[in-house]
Amino acid sequence: MKCPKCQSENREGARFCNECGHEFGLTCPKCGTSNRAGSKFCDECGHDLKEPKETIPLDYSAKGEPLSGIKYTEGPFQEAEKLRDIELMAPIACELCTSYQYAGKFSRTIDVAPKVLALLEKTQRERDFFGIRYNVYSGLCAHCVFACGMLGNFEQGKAFFEKGLHFAHEVHSIYALCVLETLYGQLFNFMGDGTAGKPGGKGNKLQPLASGEICRLGSIQLNSISERRGK
Repeated sequence: MKCPKCQSENREGARFCNECGHEFGLTCPKCGTSNRAGSKFCDECGHDLKEPKETIPLDYSAKGEPLSGIKYTEGPFQEAEKLRDIELMAPIACELCTSYQYAGKFSRTIDVAPKVLALLEKTQRERDFFGIRYNVYSGLCAHCVFACGMLGNFEQGKAFFEKGLHFAHEVHSIYALCVLETLYGQLFNFMGDGTAGKPGGKGNKLQPLASGEICRLGSIQLNSISERRGK
């Protein structure tokens, strides 16, 4: 991407020129329209440009349109992967795997998430949040747990759970802990042993979180989706 002020080359998606500091316009992540720097809302579709990008696939998924979420995230992820830019790859992968999950494309989750997990491990960034509300490493592991369960790869799913649990506990990412436990319970349901994944069951690993707290956090997530549906 070329700076209009000094003509220097910058990476795609950069907010400021790395040579002269010029602020680039904001590209709407929902419709792709370029808006002037400092804009609060997209002048084409009205999308809140200050809204965390991770909510966009969830918006589409809540409306029953996960393929639209994939449309707006798969391309950017592939571009970030070419650049090996972990700052972009990590949060976009979370968005993309959310859409894959809602669309039932579980094999694609297994294609994407482990690559990002390996890069996070290589760069020792497992504890980072990358600007979103939960620990990215743990969140991607949670997506893998569910995808492995749906694909019948139960032992691999358990391994992803253990890895995600370690870092979710370490950085105290309550949201990631909630999602991990919920999807770990689903893994046991897929295995035909639904009691093992319940709080207190042999599969449960989150003793510090009472079942009521897990349900409360889960209801917050569902309420968030319902509120978006009403918009």
